[in-house]
Amino acid sequence: MNVIIASDIFGITPSLAQLEKKLAKSVEVAIFDPYHGEIQAFTSQEAAYQGFLDEGGLDSYTEQLKIILTYIEQPVVMIGFSAGASALWRLVDKSLGFEACHFIGFYPSQVRHHLEVMPRIPTTLVFPHREADFELKEVMSQLNDRELLTIKQSPWGHGFLNPLSDNFDQQGAAQFTKLLSDGHVIASPAEFNRHLAQKKPSLLLK
Repeated sequence: MNVIIASDIFGITPSLAQLEKKLAKSVEVAIFDPYHGEIQAFTSQEAAYQGFLDEGGLDSYTEQLKIILTYIEQPVVMIGFSAGASALWRLVDKSLGFEACHFIGFYPSQVRHHLEVMPRIPTTLVFPHREADFELKEVMSQLNDRELLTIKQSPWGHGFLNPLSDNFDQQGAAQFTKLLSDGHVIASPAEFNRHLAQKKPSLLLK
């Protein structure tokens, strides 16, 4: 099994590299980012967002990942964070010729602009407790009827897994990183969601 990780607008960070290292003990894993593997040194979230736009934004990132997925060895588990999750979401209804076990997307805010997507592969989206720019409950409600899609909501903010994010939460990051480090668990949507439900304190609002 192969695991691909699609980063957020900060690109490859020490925390993502650590997750890759943990997963590499049991599976083949690679990180992809909007900056073609070049490590960035953004001083703020605003700087990271501008850097992402300078690289072509979500359209460019989606196209990069689309090309990667046509060459990746199968089967594959996809994990995306923020922009990476939004880009992968735009691809899960496409016939790209790859076999995916599971797509796990964290706080993919741009999903609200792509509500027409109907996943062809088992998909779990983990939303934050709120989004500043739109009404999250409305978006989640519109997605509730999709086959192969499981929607969860965390008690933390957008970006809680990334230490560089304004909304980083140490407890949430620690618990989810431990869960994501288990190749067996992330490969099975049922197992992944069972572990989420069992965590104490709860990782989820619902």
